[in-house]
Amino acid sequence: MDTDKSKRGEIAYQILFPDENQSVESQHESVDQVSDVDVIYSSRILDDDSSFIKLINATRRGLPFKSLSKALVVMPFSIQEWADILHISTRSIDRLKKERKKLNSSQSEKLIEITLLYDYGVDVFGSSEKFSKWLNRNNIVLGGVEPKTLLDTNQGIQAVKSELSKIEYGVLA
Repeated sequence: MDTDKSKRGEIAYQILFPDENQSVESQHESVDQVSDVDVIYSSRILDDDSSFIKLINATRRGLPFKSLSKALVVMPFSIQEWADILHISTRSIDRLKKERKKLNSSQSEKLIEITLLYDYGVDVFGSSEKFSKWLNRNNIVLGGVEPKTLLDTNQGIQAVKSELSKIEYGVLA
């Protein structure tokens, strides 16, 4: 697919670092206070081998609800689909929002995984619209189900990611 590879990471940056309009430096009084997570998001390098520990730290600390809120706007999943993906109720999502709490580590990890997968899918397909259509179509290779229905498990995420890799490299069968 003809896509600009320099755009990879843009969607993940928007969601995982929702205060993107502020520079990292303006969010902290000194450069010494910039965390590993801020560095990874500000550099927009989200899936290289050297940054995995930074994503682990973000997972452990928990993402702010603002990240999930941004994901609801950017990605083609309803609040019920997010509840299913995160293994929580929609009432729990509402409570997180109301109380301005962070997602727990397992919810944060799932949001990071889905965000990186979505970013990758948009890169492979060249647009959010095309990838969203693919996510909503039954896929024979993925057991005849819509790929988005597999995103509630790690194995499902890996299967979708594997299929995207095949599409990216032209291996369609």
